[in-house]
Amino acid sequence: MGSFSQLTSMIPGLSNLNLGDDASTSKQLKRFMYILDSFSDSELNNPNPKFEDKRILKLAIGSGTSIDMVRKLMEQY
Repeated sequence: MGSFSQLTSMIPGLSNLNLGDDASTSKQLKRFMYILDSFSDSELNNPNPKFEDKRILKLAIGSGTSIDMVRKLMEQY
């Protein structure tokens, strides 16, 4: 199947992410999944969600990640 970076390059939306080597890529992708798991259904279904700072803080706490990671995901989402 190939390396993780080769696999992600074939997925729309992930092909333009510069995630680094496979180990860090895997870690970062897991963190993004944790953040997305903290989204509500309406937030996931909204193509252009707008989040206030309070909601970003809640997402960071709920996913166990930093506010910067949530903001980075929002830029790419």
